[in-house]
Amino acid sequence: MPILTVSRYSVRMDKQAKWVQQLAESAALANEQGESIQWQTSQVTGGELGAFYVGLQSETVAEAVGRDDVPTLLTRLYGEKKGIERLEEASECLAAAETMILRDRPDLSYPADAGAIPAALLVTRITVRPGQLEACEELVRKIAEAVPKTDDPRRFTTWQALVGDLRTLGSVRSVARLEELDAALPPGDLLVQAFGAAEGGLIYRAGLEAIEDIRAELCVPRPELSHVLQ
Repeated sequence: MPILTVSRYSVRMDKQAKWVQQLAESAALANEQGESIQWQTSQVTGGELGAFYVGLQSETVAEAVGRDDVPTLLTRLYGEKKGIERLEEASECLAAAETMILRDRPDLSYPADAGAIPAALLVTRITVRPGQLEACEELVRKIAEAVPKTDDPRRFTTWQALVGDLRTLGSVRSVARLEELDAALPPGDLLVQAFGAAEGGLIYRAGLEAIEDIRAELCVPRPELSHVLQ
């Protein structure tokens, strides 16, 4: 069962350049040293400015939880003294930070081809009303079913929280070309086109009623702030 550990960092605007520089240096060192811990970084460009996502993949929850923490990683990369200094400097740049552990929901996904490099990511976070998870899942499931029926360009994976807010479903839409953002139908229109006005409209309304909060952020990959072994 694929597991995704996602840390969301809110970086102070006056400290963003410093934080980015430090992460770039850490990524470069990790690449040089063949560090086993790998991560991918993306930056929010539409949504909360100054926010970054750092994602780490694993195959099991035990692997995700047992992975070395950031202080241990920095000590390994820089040595004990400089690693502690870097941790303190990075902490001073942050306004907030949050980590969630999520499990893959392939039944609620229509993913991009393996190895496809996105130009952007549309990250959607859904908070489900208590007792309404089934209705919300049905909405996302039907959107995934509608994509091939309508030749819609969207490709996305859905994840469910195991650690964090347990009412959270997260969707990561991989955008191969920015023009896809114009070509993709709004979810309600997509469902109507795929299933007809009556059924599509009913699925959409029931799904919306099951949602307490929904937020979408447009992100761009930052490979120079990432460490991925080739």
